[in-house]
Amino acid sequence: MSSQSSNRQPLSEQQRREAFIAPRSPVDRAAALREGPPPTPTKFLAFAAAVLAVVVLSGVLVERVAGNAPSTPRASSTLASPQAVGRSLARFMTLTPRHGRAPALTLVNQHGATWSLAAQRGRVVIVGFVNQSCNDLCPVITAELRRARQLVGVDSRRLTVALVNTDPHHLGLEAAPPVLADNAPTGTSTVFLTGPLAQINPIWRRYGISIHYYPQDGRLVHNDLLYFINPAGDETALTVPFGNESASGVYRLGATDIARFARGIALEVESLLR
Repeated sequence: MSSQSSNRQPLSEQQRREAFIAPRSPVDRAAALREGPPPTPTKFLAFAAAVLAVVVLSGVLVERVAGNAPSTPRASSTLASPQAVGRSLARFMTLTPRHGRAPALTLVNQHGATWSLAAQRGRVVIVGFVNQSCNDLCPVITAELRRARQLVGVDSRRLTVALVNTDPHHLGLEAAPPVLADNAPTGTSTVFLTGPLAQINPIWRRYGISIHYYPQDGRLVHNDLLYFINPAGDETALTVPFGNESASGVYRLGATDIARFARGIALEVESLLR
């Protein structure tokens, strides 16, 4: 879960319940980390299964997206690790296999050019969802992606990282979005994608991204998912990034955990590049 606000405070338990409308309640990943790694993936499974059923915004945005509940990601009902990553690491990442064609994705990149997933055939693509200002879980995610690209090495030239905007209040094109200024994975094949609400809202739905707006303090909350897409354009896996939220609403993760998560990303990417 990621949040954004001009005056950010950690979500209360009531706010967490309201923000995530799903058959099963989400897990506080920060609390899970404080407790140490669980012997079984039960908590991680519950979090991954809590796919969010409603996109809720306020004011004009409510009128434009009301009723557009995100579709449920087509994840496996059980946590099965892709062979390249291994069971233990897959549990840590909440890595689940995926099957079928990746949903259509066409938006505008940071250079103002139209970017489409369909045009990426022959490349491995990782699709993630972050705020343009990179003040949600973005610093953790981009650190993991940057390290993963380094681990993949020269073969990462065939990897594209596509980060989709999750801030409905700032969907306009920005020549140098903060998300790419200091935190983006190294390499020229990293794009930040945005577009008008009518275009990007269906993409959020298709990829199971839910956004909840709290008008009382301007907070935006969304879930965090990373999709792996093979050169043929098919989804192969889904993982759930996580981090510890500080009292000021800043997300962090220890260097060891970032390195471990990055290794899992790199292994999955390498398996798709073969």
